[in-house]
Amino acid sequence: MNVCKYLQRLEELEDMIKSLKSDIISSDNIIEYSKRTYKEIFEFLYETQKTVDIYYLSKSRQLDKVMYRTAICFILKNNTKLTYVQIGTIFTTDHSTAIECIQRHNRFMYCDDTKYIKIYTLINSKLTKFLYE
Repeated sequence: MNVCKYLQRLEELEDMIKSLKSDIISSDNIIEYSKRTYKEIFEFLYETQKTVDIYYLSKSRQLDKVMYRTAICFILKNNTKLTYVQIGTIFTTDHSTAIECIQRHNRFMYCDDTKYIKIYTLINSKLTKFLYE
């Protein structure tokens, strides 16, 4: 690629970035996050795991528990202002595990895993109801 084409492409990309920034700043779509505290979320998850009789806060690698943790991590990241570190702390892991859960959620949804989708919809209804009540 010669220098002229490179510079032209660079200017096009800069223009795209400027227009995206202006769209974001002028947008009226403000994301509303849950006002629940970290402690309230942890207590809710601890109590809820007893009702579904799956102890997903443990470090078990059983598929059902992994699916529950994956769904919870994804919902918390998208509906709260919790960081990856805080989400990982809920499950007594580090932030990289929370990041992996988000990626795993995307893989489950891409593969259209019916078992995961059932678990996700169950957890999503309970957790989002709690987060926004």
